[in-house]
Amino acid sequence: MTLRELMNLAVLTPPDTMRATLPIPNDLKTPYKLERLVVGPSHKSGTFDEKAADVPFVFRHQNRFYLTYVGYDGTGYQTGLASSRDLMNWRKEGVILPRDPKSKIVRYNAALTWILRENDVFGPGTLKKVNGRYLGAYFATPYSGYESGAGVIGLCWSRDLRHWEVEPPCLLPQDGAEWERAGLYKACIVEYRGLYHIFYNAKNRPKEWREQIGVATSRDLKTWVRNPANPILRNGPAGSYDERFASDPCVLKYKKEWSIFYYGLDRLFAGHGARPQVQGGAYRARSKRHGGLNLLPQAVDHRSSRDAVSLLLRCFAQIRPGDFRGRIAPVAKDCVEQGMVSCSKSGSQRDCRGCEAL
Repeated sequence: MTLRELMNLAVLTPPDTMRATLPIPNDLKTPYKLERLVVGPSHKSGTFDEKAADVPFVFRHQNRFYLTYVGYDGTGYQTGLASSRDLMNWRKEGVILPRDPKSKIVRYNAALTWILRENDVFGPGTLKKVNGRYLGAYFATPYSGYESGAGVIGLCWSRDLRHWEVEPPCLLPQDGAEWERAGLYKACIVEYRGLYHIFYNAKNRPKEWREQIGVATSRDLKTWVRNPANPILRNGPAGSYDERFASDPCVLKYKKEWSIFYYGLDRLFAGHGARPQVQGGAYRARSKRHGGLNLLPQAVDHRSSRDAVSLLLRCFAQIRPGDFRGRIAPVAKDCVEQGMVSCSKSGSQRDCRGCEAL
């Protein structure tokens, strides 16, 4: 990768100065929500998803919808598959990426978080192959327990989507900057014009940590270069909804720009288990109370909704193709925190970290 290509990906750090609001486009609003979980924990002893179902990835394949998800059984993560014809009723099909006791990497955790797919947010959600195989990204931590130890990110390959070959990690926390030294989390891999980009969130320290989002780029899927401006999506200022976490990136192309969907966590919830009084918003939610997945959103009053049990916030950033400079758009009408800076190189603007609470 040339220096010019790399610098075209850089996102400048936003100062805490100019403030503005950018409304969410109408065609990206999600005003409806199914009032039940579509995939949840089994609650059956000995199953891989006994205690939780997390990190959904939905795609379309052979005229059906499929969903990979990460199950937790008290020991660690394994990845399962579910299928559906209508996106509302899902049938679990078992584990597709299990733990491997013989592996140093996935001995306790094997979490497939993304499979390379076509980029359009309004597209059919079909997968893309690389040299005849499907390409996935996984996350793994080194010890038994819930996300215990510093996580790593790697690639995995499959010909049938049910059997995966795991490569050694391609991103290690010790190779990164201070903001990611304590461990990496969810990976989202995107291919655009011959370049591959892994968007990921990471934490800065083992306890009382912050999570932010960075990106690494490769031309050959072997050598990865972290963006020099990482983290490209940073925590908001004091009092904002993503003051502690800006996590779990989902990057898709929106018309002539790009969108990055993510969730945020504020200081109050992280520190005391309390939820601020936030209204409005629409989301694809993960219910912490049930440990499962709810994929069809609706607008809710967050002061009274019993389903709003965890403060996970879903937002997006609009990004210009090829350079991933962005302006963050609020999802709710009343933003907790607003901000805007201008990129000195391109003149693009990065706007408010708008809010939307579960």
